Amino acid sequence: MTGLSVPRAMISIAILILAFSGCKPERSLSGFPNIVLICMESARADHLGCYGYDRDTSPTIDSLAAAGVLWTRCQSSSPWTLPSLATIWTGVSPKAHMTDWHDNRCHALDLSLPTIASVLNQYGYKTACIMHTTETNYVGFDKGFDHFGRNIRDNVSTTTVSRAISLLEANMLPEDRFLLIIQNFEPHAPYNPQEPFRSMWTDSVSDSTLTWWTLAGDSLVDPGESALLTALYDGEIRSVDDQIDSLCCYLRDTGLADSTVIIITSDHGEEFLDHGWIGHSHTLYQELLHVPLIISGPGVPAGETRNSAAGLWDILPTITALVGAETPMNVEGMDLFSDSLPEERPIPSSALLPNIYAVDEDGNPLLLPVESVAIVMGDLKLIWDVLADSMTMYDLAVDPLETSPIEPVEEMIQEAEEYMFTPPQCIPRPMPGETILTLD
Repeated sequence: MTGLSVPRAMISIAILILAFSGCKPERSLSGFPNIVLICMESARADHLGCYGYDRDTSPTIDSLAAAGVLWTRCQSSSPWTLPSLATIWTGVSPKAHMTDWHDNRCHALDLSLPTIASVLNQYGYKTACIMHTTETNYVGFDKGFDHFGRNIRDNVSTTTVSRAISLLEANMLPEDRFLLIIQNFEPHAPYNPQEPFRSMWTDSVSDSTLTWWTLAGDSLVDPGESALLTALYDGEIRSVDDQIDSLCCYLRDTGLADSTVIIITSDHGEEFLDHGWIGHSHTLYQELLHVPLIISGPGVPAGETRNSAAGLWDILPTITALVGAETPMNVEGMDLFSDSLPEERPIPSSALLPNIYAVDEDGNPLLLPVESVAIVMGDLKLIWDVLADSMTMYDLAVDPLETSPIEPVEEMIQEAEEYMFTPPQCIPRPMPGETILTLD
């Protein structure tokens, strides 16, 4: 609590000094792996075959999991894209990086924070990113990238992956080591997979013209409609998987596969009436926070499943450890391959939004503000609705669907309160111009 009295500008300066106090390392890149980080949009873990799903949505991802390491308990830092991606980029929580909605507007990624790209760039890596984006929502995310490409709301994964391959071909020399980040818009709503993926699990030929922010609960969507949306959503996951296969083929054909580590994850999940809603951003239940995390490639153990706690903030320090780079001192996550990694540690998530759609008892739309915190530690999970000042807790081992709340315990309450009052590591930077919030 005393840390809240420290001026934010001083915190920002301290981070810069601690993170980049040394000179640029001089070393050969020979023997250090390339990194390809693929972040699927809105992909919940339990809709992938390697996580037990009964549809064949992810044969390529399943193969990568079989050849590498799969984490069964990876938590997203937020149920929507902007703060989750900022956590992947920086290795710190939304409360620390402040890239979220607060003070009545969206905030950009602060340029004082080290990112995956800026760190690896200092170590001689070429850095590139292709992501779906709007101009307003992703200010600052290009920091540290030699090449940063945007697909403006393009949810055809073939375009994103083909652009990534073209970018590698045009800008990477055989002797280069590179970081490539790809973020597809699929399987984000509206779910409109191309054939043959559209008809894999439904005979319906109608488009999913409904977008998730117009849907709320079974008063607007009945179980039959939800089943159709789920089938189309699964088709989009399979479409992304097909493009990951194309990328893997490219890496094999060019001889890069033996020197490239592939990381698969997602920014958050998606709900299909699990708790009476459709879409994401509105709650902190596991259908929105449990995301896949798979790492496969040279130097990575093969065929392992790990049950230790993991979060999106662990991706940056895990990558820096894989490439032999020093992790910035401000990073809150941990190297997931570290021998000192605890089996159980608190993993926080939070949601801070101006409003979200709900419905009243007559089915009329309502706008409700959202501010909430979740802590997962071991099998226990606490959800704190900050505005309502109410807490619920679940034992995920016996109640994975979060339907039977139990009495919160003091340790979990303290962890939630400690996270809630985490001091920011930077001065919040409002988006330039008039912000149009796009809830990815």
